[in-house]
Amino acid sequence: MKGLFNFRDVAHKCGIPSTNNNNWELGQLLVREAAKRGIEPDRLLTEKTDKNPTVNAPHCIAHYPVAWFDEACAIAATHWAHRQRQGTLL
Repeated sequence: MKGLFNFRDVAHKCGIPSTNNNNWELGQLLVREAAKRGIEPDRLLTEKTDKNPTVNAPHCIAHYPVAWFDEACAIAATHWAHRQRQGTLL
């Protein structure tokens, strides 16, 4: 992995299915948790993964330093486990 990661990398490592709702929820979770730790993400234009997007333009997606990847994955995995038991929390 290069010097930055985004929510897609975390979802892939944690086995979280890529759906619109999951992606938004995970993205919001990471932004919130990064802010608590004083981590300011880089916002980079990223190509869409949907072959038939509603808007044909790149996304602006938050990217984080790779040094935070393992902790971000642990946070996401814990959140996902709670969500599976209780439903959507955000």
